[in-house]
Amino acid sequence: MKLSRHSVSDYRFVLALSLVALNHVCFCQLAKPGLPGMAPSKFLTIRHTQAPGRSLQTSNGSLARYNQEDLYFKAWVPLMLKSGFYILAAPQYRTEQLEFNQSPSSEVNAVSHWNLRSMALDLRTCYHFDSASWFVGNININRSGNLADVPDSRIPVSVTATALFLNKRSARKEVGYGLMVSKGYNRFNALPVLVFNYNFSATSGVEISLPHKIAWRRNITPNDIFYVKADASSRTYTLRDAENRLNDFRRTDVDLGVAYNRSLGKYAGLEISSGYRRNLKLELPCNSLPVNKSGLTFMAEFYVKPPLKSSKK
Repeated sequence: MKLSRHSVSDYRFVLALSLVALNHVCFCQLAKPGLPGMAPSKFLTIRHTQAPGRSLQTSNGSLARYNQEDLYFKAWVPLMLKSGFYILAAPQYRTEQLEFNQSPSSEVNAVSHWNLRSMALDLRTCYHFDSASWFVGNININRSGNLADVPDSRIPVSVTATALFLNKRSARKEVGYGLMVSKGYNRFNALPVLVFNYNFSATSGVEISLPHKIAWRRNITPNDIFYVKADASSRTYTLRDAENRLNDFRRTDVDLGVAYNRSLGKYAGLEISSGYRRNLKLELPCNSLPVNKSGLTFMAEFYVKPPLKSSKK
C-alpha cells in the first residue's frame, strides 16, 4: 500500500502517542469476559485501511476517481483496577483523506484538500458480579471534523453511552444485552445491543456483537485465527459546505470479508483483512454525486497485548 505524505507524518504522531501510552501501564490480575479461543485483548492498536476505486460525478458529468485512506490509533490506560471492578480510559485518534488519482476539477478541489481528523476518548467500567456475570458501561466522547477549514473549537462534541450486561451461560456460551444511546450534531439515536459468543468446538466459534459485528472464527493454531466476518461502521465529520455553512460529511459502511490474526509472542500481534465494503449511506456537502460508493477494502493492524495477566473465567 502506498502511503501519502500526510500518512507518514501521522504515523510519526501515532508512534509518539504509543510511547506515551506504554509508560502508563500497570500489571495486575484481571478477570474479563470472553470465551477460550477468542482473539486476545488489544491494549494498543494501530490500524491502516485503504479502500480504492471510489468515484464522484461532477455537475458537468465528468468522473473524479479517488481512494479512501485512514489511519487509526487507540490505547487503553488503566485508571482503577480492583478485585471485581476496573475503570479504563482509551484515547483515540483517526486521520482520513480522499486521495484523488489525478488533479480534480475546481468543483471537487475542496474535497481533495479535506483534512479529516477524529479525536475521541473512551471511558469504560466493568463490574464483576460473580464468576459468570459482568456489567460493562462505556462512554465515548468524540470530536470529528475537517481541520483545514473548521477550527477545533467549532467542531461539536458527540457522545455515545453504552450499558451492557454479560452472562457466561456455560464454558462454551456467553450472552449479553443492553442499550446504546448517542447524541451528536443534529441527531439522536438509541439502539439495542446484543452479544452472543458460542464455541462449536475447541477450534471454532461464532462472535456476534450487534449492531457492529458478526464473525465466524476458526482457530488454526493457538496463535493463528481465521475469520469470516461483517463489520459495520459509521463516521461523521463536521466541515464547511460551498456556502460556508457548517455541515456534515457522513458515511455508513458494512465490510464483508475475511481476516487473519497472528499472535507474535506474548506481547504483540498482527491482523490483516480484505473484502468488500458496501456503502449504506453517503452524504457529501457539495454538488458532486457519489457514483461508485462501494468496492474493495484492505486493512493491516498491529496491536500490543495488555501487559497484565488477564483471565477468561
